[in-house]
Amino acid sequence: VLKHNTYKVNEEFFFKESQFGWIACGKLQEKEVSKQNQCFLARNDTLQDTLKHFFDLEGLGIRDDPVSNGKDQAMEIFNETVEFKNDRYVIHLPFRKSYDELSDNYSLAKQRCQNLWRRFSHDPELHQQYREIIRDYVEQGIIEEVKDDIKELNKTAVCSDIKQAFLQICLAEEHKDAVRFLWSNEEPCVHKKPKLHVYRFNRVNFGVSSSPFLLTATIRHHIEKYKNDYPDTVQLLDKCFYVDDLISGGKDFEEALQLSRSAKNIMEAAGMDLRKWISNDANLMEQWKKEKFDVYPIDKTVSLGVNTTKVLGLSWVTHEDYLKMDTRSLLEFVYIDKNTKRFILQAVGRIFDPLGLITPFTIRVKYLIQDLWSEKIPWDDPLPPHIEREWKRWCEELPHLENLKIPRLVLDSTLDEDIIELHSFCDASKKAYGAAIYLKSRTRNGISVKPVTSKSRVAPLTV
Repeated sequence: VLKHNTYKVNEEFFFKESQFGWIACGKLQEKEVSKQNQCFLARNDTLQDTLKHFFDLEGLGIRDDPVSNGKDQAMEIFNETVEFKNDRYVIHLPFRKSYDELSDNYSLAKQRCQNLWRRFSHDPELHQQYREIIRDYVEQGIIEEVKDDIKELNKTAVCSDIKQAFLQICLAEEHKDAVRFLWSNEEPCVHKKPKLHVYRFNRVNFGVSSSPFLLTATIRHHIEKYKNDYPDTVQLLDKCFYVDDLISGGKDFEEALQLSRSAKNIMEAAGMDLRKWISNDANLMEQWKKEKFDVYPIDKTVSLGVNTTKVLGLSWVTHEDYLKMDTRSLLEFVYIDKNTKRFILQAVGRIFDPLGLITPFTIRVKYLIQDLWSEKIPWDDPLPPHIEREWKRWCEELPHLENLKIPRLVLDSTLDEDIIELHSFCDASKKAYGAAIYLKSRTRNGISVKPVTSKSRVAPLTV
């Protein structure tokens, strides 16, 4: 159809001769749009991330933070822009580059929303869940429709978390358009594309990568304002917030109660409601109920050991005040019993032991992983007999971890200890090396030794 003759007007516009005559060709001036390609991958990357997380626990608390420079830059932006308006904090998103340089991804969002709508037509229950959340967020002012197209070691432990923590912080007006999304109020239909409406968040939402930093920085900025009125509480809160979780306590009932009252008042002033209060002190729990605290529900019809709560990934049995390993998810997974390299790595990635409380147990499965790599076993091939035997033996012992009770209270500050010592042990072999730390205290009642932490690694195959 096309012939060889071409007449060039400029770099972007030219005429091309064809059998039907001359054709105008070129590139139209258009707004920059996002050119991201969407790909669906196998689970190898997910497995790699899971395994990386498992081995990263070895260095938790003993390695320097590799992203401290980025945090410093984000904190500088935060300190320069944070405001307090209408009983809420207003923050700016810490963009890596100018907000004006962000590309337009409306087409991508539209395609995804239409795909979601097709899914809704086959799953009305899912659509109802989405609809209720959108309606609730609109009523609370968390999102809005965009009408115009514009651009200490404590005896009494205390735990709580902030209700919808991220959604209690407002976004600056000039950054709201960076968190737009599409939604339709129509019923899903397979044969009809929905009429889409543009919404945007008025508050910080969980899905933004900077959200945990912004929440932490806002909390610290807020509590600093109360250091003259509540000096002791502020000092504790500054160290005891982990994103939206408060984990602290006091040496006795009175100190823990006063801390919880002060913390509740301070955070309410920022529009943040502390909820699900829980403690190992039953009297404190009852007092909270009398003062209308949102108390974590305890089922008194079951044994005390069943009443547990998650604290930073570990199970805490509050009535007996000890930590335990929750192996239910791991046990359910290993019962699938596939016995391949991929399966083993997926299984061990479910182990979360940041304090190294079960290091003697986990180091054995690290040996197996090293053997799998050194013998270059394919991902989905059956395991060699000698590795399969060790893996089976490890899985058979797994249920016994539920019987392990680790005392939460390492040092009782209400007792008069004559001697307090930290004892560190380390050793190495051809297979692994590790270290363990214990705290020893001696009082008139005798000697107490409690584990603090441990770390281990398999020995490298080559040096």
